[in-house]
Order: sequence, then structure tokens, then C-alpha cells
Amino acid sequence: MAWTSVGFDGTITEIQWAGLSSLLGNGYVAAGNGDCVVTAVGGARSVSVAAGSLYGDGVLSTNSGAETVAMTTPVNGQWYVISLRRTWATNTAALVAIAGATTTTTTPTAPPTSFPVLNTNVGVLTDQPIAWAWCNSANTTVVVYDIRLKAVKSLPPVVAS
Repeated sequence: MAWTSVGFDGTITEIQWAGLSSLLGNGYVAAGNGDCVVTAVGGARSVSVAAGSLYGDGVLSTNSGAETVAMTTPVNGQWYVISLRRTWATNTAALVAIAGATTTTTTPTAPPTSFPVLNTNVGVLTDQPIAWAWCNSANTTVVVYDIRLKAVKSLPPVVAS
């Protein structure tokens, strides 16, 4: 599926602005609880990212269908950060698996506490992490830890009477 994004260069419609502006003030977030949920794909060193919207760095990126992201076969075990990469030079967003720490082939019980190097150059190239995924060389087991943050939409101010 192709990602569509609003917030890069160019004009946007009123409907697009309404969807984007409701997420302003958030960092990297999923627009809704079910948006872009990452799950393991059985029989493959891959994950499936559900349809939905992700917001970050002033850009709202939406995918209308599930997308599969493959991980390379590690020597033993390895962590990957499943991320949405935004590239301002081409005004595009795409899912990537960023290689992280290596481990043994023993299935881990918790994700790492620090990320590998992520792109953080806003307006040029950024990576929005949405899940940790671990796989190993012994089989096609994939372990997924959801790290999406959910959007907090602003509420009208409360006026004391």
C-alpha cells in the first residue's frame, strides 16, 4: 500500500487540515488506538503493520491497508525498530526495519532500553518508531513490542463559573 502524507510542502484541503491540526502539540503518535498496530507474520521474519495514520514532525501519514516489513536473517538473534521514515526531499513516508542490538537465539522477555541510531533531522529525514521486533536465525519466530504512543487531542478550555 502507498502512504499518503499531508504537512509536507504544498497545499492541503480543509478536510486534511482538520485531521492534521487536531494532532498538533503531540510528538510521534498514532492517530487512534487501532492505527498502525504491528503484529508478527507467521512463518516469516516479517511483521505486518495495520492500516492507519501516524503523526510526527508536522506531517500526518496515512496508509489505507496493511503493509508487510521484512527483517534480514541475523547471525543469532537481533532487535529491529519498526519505524515510519519521512523524507522531505521527496515528500514521502515509508516503513523500515532499523537493525538494533544483537542477542543470542533465546527469545527475549523485554525489549531493549535504548534505540539504535534513528534519523532525527526534522524537515530532512526522520524515523518515527512504532514497535520493537526481534527475530533469530534458528527459526522464523518474531516477537513484537508495541511502542506506539496514542494521540491526545486537545479539549476545549474549561471556564470556571
